[in-house]
Amino acid sequence: MTDRIYYTYAYLREDGTPYYIGRGKGDRAFDITHRIKVPPKERVLFLKRNLSYAEASRHEIYMIAVLGRKDLGNGILRNLTNGGEGRPGPKPKEEVEKISKSLTGRIMPDEVKQKISRTKTGVPIHSEVEKEKRRLKFKENNPNASGEAVKGKKVWNNGLANCYSDTCPGEGWILGRLGEGGFKGKNHSKSLCRKFSEDRKKRRHWVNKEGKTKFQEICPGQGWALGRKWKEV
Repeated sequence: MTDRIYYTYAYLREDGTPYYIGRGKGDRAFDITHRIKVPPKERVLFLKRNLSYAEASRHEIYMIAVLGRKDLGNGILRNLTNGGEGRPGPKPKEEVEKISKSLTGRIMPDEVKQKISRTKTGVPIHSEVEKEKRRLKFKENNPNASGEAVKGKKVWNNGLANCYSDTCPGEGWILGRLGEGGFKGKNHSKSLCRKFSEDRKKRRHWVNKEGKTKFQEICPGQGWALGRKWKEV
């Protein structure tokens, strides 16, 4: 009796469209050594299950033909073949030795090594959208940083926040990142310590309906109330 242990599967983009059709058994659909980047589990769609090897191969060929290949300019898939190739089970010893010999002495480019490393460690290759999100998050967490690139600028701190500038921002600021050689472990004048203490005493906690909090002297604006937890009036 033929083993019906094979299935066909599709990798889906974020918009739900397929970008790869495959055939396999066991955990093949989630194998991170796959040539194609494996998406999150919720975007791996099993098309047909409990198939024989021949049935799975035919269905793979059919789906690739219907959806088309990007490299040929006739579809949306990133498959580089028409499907159905390969053979079930482990490769014969002669075939393995032939492949090993053909790869001996080859030098893999650094770019390829980095991509393989990122794939195996699960670290995504960030798109421009992700990079922009990181830049916006940095600006949100560093309100004193200018909109210009901070690379190459000096870091100053006043004991409460960092500021990126070529020159000292003003009185009370010293050179160094907060918590990394800034005020930590340094002796300061009594007047400066008193100033920091007074500034901190003036600050109060504010909260909004979403549970976000801010620690500052005056109310951040409409929708904010004094306290650490939101209370309906």
